[in-house]
Amino acid sequence: MKIESGETNYVGILAKILNEQDLTQIKMANDCDIAANTVSRWMTQETTPKIDLFEKVLNKYGYSIVIRKEEKTDREIRKEMRTEAKTLEEKVRLARLMGISYGELETRLRG
Repeated sequence: MKIESGETNYVGILAKILNEQDLTQIKMANDCDIAANTVSRWMTQETTPKIDLFEKVLNKYGYSIVIRKEEKTDREIRKEMRTEAKTLEEKVRLARLMGISYGELETRLRG
């Protein structure tokens, strides 16, 4: 089974499964042999499920986790590089105004 909604957060995914499978949080917990308050804490975002436990729950109801790396486009990379260059220019300008070296500025900014 595949989650088609485009949900990428665990609460949305769990809510979708609860709804589609007509489950309560307690039933899900019992089915997966985990504490009911664990599912409750996930749903209220009090805690975040560990990946192995989250996968166990998904697998129980016929779902699986697919992890994929999203590649940046050339356009996104060029935009990031322009932003970094602009930031560097601003830092150099600030260092000159302060009468200090760029290295000194970086040290002060880190500290």
